[in-house]
Amino acid sequence: MQKKSCRGQIASIAIGESINFPIEKYRTVQSLTQEIKLIYSRTFKTQTNREAGTITVTRTA
Repeated sequence: MQKKSCRGQIASIAIGESINFPIEKYRTVQSLTQEIKLIYSRTFKTQTNREAGTITVTRTA
């Protein structure tokens, strides 16, 4: 089974679903959510958890 890229994972989540990434990928995740928003008209909410060291991406529309 192939591992999906960050872009592939973000682009494939359904409305209301969330996925977590390591906080080290913060800039990549922020950039990808903006790119996907512009290209595919999807919106996302991102939330960081410093204690857990994660960034959570939730598709809102």
